Amino acid sequence: MLEALFHKTEAGALALKERERFPQLTPRMRSLLLQVDGRKTGSELVELSHSLGAPADCLDTLQSLGLIAVDTSATPAAAPSAPAHGSSQAMPSDPFERLQEATRLMNKAASDYLGLKALFFTLKVEKCANRSELKQLLGELQTAVAKSRDKQRGELLIADIYSLLSE
Repeated sequence: MLEALFHKTEAGALALKERERFPQLTPRMRSLLLQVDGRKTGSELVELSHSLGAPADCLDTLQSLGLIAVDTSATPAAAPSAPAHGSSQAMPSDPFERLQEATRLMNKAASDYLGLKALFFTLKVEKCANRSELKQLLGELQTAVAKSRDKQRGELLIADIYSLLSE
């Protein structure tokens, strides 16, 4: 189960929109639910739940409530792989795929570098509809990366995002 990919169910999406329907969800559980995107494995989500301070059984709880499910249509090996930071791997040529990849990398960087602020930043990223809106948010992300311990890795990630957002 830890190597399986997880996705939000319709109930999970509804739980994020209408808090009163699932009063048993703590803010930290909601934060983890927001990070479930169909691209993260169970082990990545468990690690993320620990960094968010969510209960140890948070992933199991979300699954038992029917808010997330194992994605049976994809396996981690078949999941789209992210380019290595600063790699010379070819970027997607399709503009929509580039935008999707930039969004994914920005969400990953947010969870890696923004701590609890990642939730709000991720919401901003998900609202972005085009390249220029994402570029405007990069400044906030760069500031967080500059303050981090792992600046070099973060700067490579930011460079990858910039290259995806370039014309």
